[in-house]
Amino acid sequence: MQRRTTVYAFLTLAVLLLMPILAHGQDIANIKGGPPAHAIENMNRGGPPQHVLDKFRERSNTDESVMEVLEQAYENSKMANGAIPLQAQLRQNWRKQVENNYSLVEIEEIEELSKHLLDQGYNVVPVTNIISYGKSMKFDVPPVIKDGRTLVPVRAMTAAYGFDVDYSPEQKRITLIRDNLEIVFILEDYEAIVNGEIIQLDVPPSAINGRSVLPLRFFIDQLGIDIKYNPEDGSIDIGADIEEMEDFYASLFDSIVDYINRKDAADYLTEAETQLIDDYILELIDIANDLHTAIEKELDVSLAELESLTDQIKEQLELLFDQEYSIIADIETLYEHLNQSIIDSIEQREAYAKLLSQDEIDEINSILDEMLAIASTLDSAIEENTAINTKYYQRLIEELNEQLEVIFENAEYLLIIEEIEDYLIELNLKISSILEEREDIEDKLTNEQRDELDDLIAALIKNAEIIEEAVLEKEPLGFEELKETIEDELIRVETVFDEALNKYQLTQMKQLYFDVVNKITLLNEQMYLVGDSLSQIDLFRVENYILEIADYANEIYDHIENENIIDLEEYELAIQEIVDEINKIFSKEI
Repeated sequence: MQRRTTVYAFLTLAVLLLMPILAHGQDIANIKGGPPAHAIENMNRGGPPQHVLDKFRERSNTDESVMEVLEQAYENSKMANGAIPLQAQLRQNWRKQVENNYSLVEIEEIEELSKHLLDQGYNVVPVTNIISYGKSMKFDVPPVIKDGRTLVPVRAMTAAYGFDVDYSPEQKRITLIRDNLEIVFILEDYEAIVNGEIIQLDVPPSAINGRSVLPLRFFIDQLGIDIKYNPEDGSIDIGADIEEMEDFYASLFDSIVDYINRKDAADYLTEAETQLIDDYILELIDIANDLHTAIEKELDVSLAELESLTDQIKEQLELLFDQEYSIIADIETLYEHLNQSIIDSIEQREAYAKLLSQDEIDEINSILDEMLAIASTLDSAIEENTAINTKYYQRLIEELNEQLEVIFENAEYLLIIEEIEDYLIELNLKISSILEEREDIEDKLTNEQRDELDDLIAALIKNAEIIEEAVLEKEPLGFEELKETIEDELIRVETVFDEALNKYQLTQMKQLYFDVVNKITLLNEQMYLVGDSLSQIDLFRVENYILEIADYANEIYDHIENENIIDLEEYELAIQEIVDEINKIFSKEI
């Protein structure tokens, strides 16, 4: 009896939730305009939809007063002649909310910028004309119309719809990423790439007043969201319209009634499974409540999000109603996979321990406790040879693993930040070393090499500042690409240093070669002068020494030709030793 009373309580609550939506029309009577077509259809029908009445009349003990309240709600929803359409009123209300997002100073700045853009030939769209239901959107540059298409600032749209943005200034490329969607634009290019597929644009994205703007309709179309232009007031609606919301509400209402009926008929359910079904039905009723508020007032929730959440709850309910229990072998397999997940999660918890907050560690431990409880249930089923709903438990395990994955991904993210910090320290040390080395070889550089080094050092310092800002903001987007650029710059710096030193050393080698040739000439002249006073043996020795020096000169010349850098000091010492020996012979004779 208690269970049946709970069922009817759910049903009555669902009915009462429907009533505010059916009665919303009475608040907007006596305003110029006309009721929307679906409202007129309801009025002509004179009462609730027949399928709704049938569902309630099928239940023999349904309170007739509930039926009367439901029918009265429909009567109250009849609107007098001249009532403003609901969609138009919502658009007016939302436009006011958009206006309230801006301070007076911001409005003045946008108006001033709009005048400036008008002077430049742009067709400017008021910021209040872009109405994105359920999204808080704020522009610092007004939308403009180009070639019949509306262009809006990238920053405002991506922030509203939860995209990560990566901008490559060299290539003028903008990459937008959200979940499984990647959109790539190049400024002034008529092609966009959506998940690897090239798509032609009617108008290219461009830059206005230092802000990148993109085609509004193309962007919204990729999200699968409705977008509609209203010629009456020039506004653009982004989001589901009222009829879609009401259709979804009707479908949700039918689902709630259906699940209540199925639960009553499912006498095979355990007490725990029945309680879970009750909880899920309550969640659906809560969604219905949010939905009627959205329709009646401001439409401040996302229909897509509600549909996604509803689908998830329905999936859980279907798993509970599904009584195709698995054999013991399947339970053992699930048990083994669960144990491995627990082991892996514990290892990850220990690996990321220093990066995790106490709240995150507590959450991980709580999830692990839930996993261990499920493992205990599976183990008992195996021991007692009892069939259980493995699909249901598998889904629970997947959800718990997803929760852990989010926490560990955040820790991995922090680890990446730490790696970037370490790289920044290393980069700053390299920049300091480069500055010192540049100063050391200042006199060895050509003007062209000085200019190139200055440009490279400036680029490295700028990139270091970008990385430092990314670390402070904890936004390492595009780091790997930037790191590749930096490594290329560092390689080029080393190349310039090597080229400068090589060129300098080649110059020194040439100088040494000419010095050695001059020495040979002087030694030959000196040998000619004192040759008559030398013995044949000494003369022979001097000639051989001079030939050795000539051999060194030839080696140096070959190295110069092949641009092969050598140890000049080693050659200078060897040649000087020979010259000293020759001078000893000359000195002895003198």
